[in-house]
Amino acid sequence: MRLSAIAERLERLRPKSLPEAGLLTYPIGAVFCAHEAQRCKFTDRVDLPDRWQVELKEAIAAAGALARGKRPSESSWLSVVHFNSALHRIDVGYERLIKHITGRRSSRFDVLEPLARRARVPGSMLELWRKVRQHEVNRLKHQTGGALSGQRMSFQEMVKALDALVRLLEARL
Repeated sequence: MRLSAIAERLERLRPKSLPEAGLLTYPIGAVFCAHEAQRCKFTDRVDLPDRWQVELKEAIAAAGALARGKRPSESSWLSVVHFNSALHRIDVGYERLIKHITGRRSSRFDVLEPLARRARVPGSMLELWRKVRQHEVNRLKHQTGGALSGQRMSFQEMVKALDALVRLLEARL
């Protein structure tokens, strides 16, 4: 699945209310962030013991550029920033849509997931959301070192989760 095809599908959606409009902003942002990650030459990472040192060096260089009023140069760190932003936006997109579908306000996956199943959200889509939230986003939010070590979701897996979110939006809007 190409990002441009996902963007085209999002462009065709026509929300009829403010809440429905709010369902589109994060997935559109996720497509943008994924596009930027590709533009910055994102490459899938495996568990390399010194990866954190490379990313830290590039992050510090980016801070230096920002301190001088410059845009950080494209780097593997910047591509990861965009990749992580796409993951966060995909997670929020699923959460908002599942809340919309179920009429519940909880933000907890363990509360929303069974309600979504009862509302006939396909299990495969919920599994993709689970992987984005629990394996990636929660690790980024709650673990010191975040995703600087360990296996990461691949770019194609992220695009697959985004595509599934957009399919669910298409079906429910």
